[in-house]
Amino acid sequence: MEEKFGSKIKNFRNTRNTIENNKILVNEFKDHEDEYPIYDSSLDNIGNTFAHALPVELVGDLKKKTNVSIEDYGKVFKSYVEDTLSKGNNNNLSAIEFGGSGSKLFSGFTHNFFKKTLGVCLDDIRSEDVKENDKNNNHDVIKGDIFDKSIYLNLKKDGFEKFDLIISRIMAPLFVTARSPELMQKVIRQWYRMLNENGLIFAQFDVFDEHKPEVPFRDKAKVKPVDLRLIEFFVMDWKMALEKEVGNVVDIQLDRGIVRIHKKSGAPDELPILKDTVNFSLE
Repeated sequence: MEEKFGSKIKNFRNTRNTIENNKILVNEFKDHEDEYPIYDSSLDNIGNTFAHALPVELVGDLKKKTNVSIEDYGKVFKSYVEDTLSKGNNNNLSAIEFGGSGSKLFSGFTHNFFKKTLGVCLDDIRSEDVKENDKNNNHDVIKGDIFDKSIYLNLKKDGFEKFDLIISRIMAPLFVTARSPELMQKVIRQWYRMLNENGLIFAQFDVFDEHKPEVPFRDKAKVKPVDLRLIEFFVMDWKMALEKEVGNVVDIQLDRGIVRIHKKSGAPDELPILKDTVNFSLE
């Protein structure tokens, strides 16, 4: 009992320290938001990153090609999201991007498909024209750090408790921020808790060449294969452990550095805390 309690304290301290260190590192990006071309990514660009976490039957034909455009993946991604969310009982769909402004992303979906959309990023550097356009599209941007619990408290206070689509592709900060198993599980459980039934999460947990905007297509001859990374072993282990706990009511699919989660009908409101996943540090 004492050993288990000590382990919990250690995990809590590790997570707390990771969060505090990440805050310092992420703040360094805050004053340079305008230097990153992917600050405001298009739907096609986001779709290119997450397409291979879609159901295999949707991208099977594209995988066979050596040269596929960003637009090709964007179409498949958009179609999957809209078809999936349309099958639910919610007529007031909402979406949020964590780690990006979401202006171009959500304007790429069918007009008025989402009744309300939000972007959460370190700083709001939108021009006045973009802000006006976002206002007309019922889109807003909130300043905040996705690793800081205060952003979630503020969202809840402002009436934004549940969403149908949650996307997070933070790219550059993933090169420097520490991602311990405890912290990753904490963030994913937080996002899942905010998800409506039949909702979708697309999250990036590592960066590969094919995720980057400067790689406009997934040419298998040009994108060099990379050995599995430590963080991938953790996420695969987490996926298998979670499936044992909740069965097939939560659909999880992985690709290199990305994950898709579909909270299907009958899924639990919250994900369980998994204690038997790999215990090494990813820092």
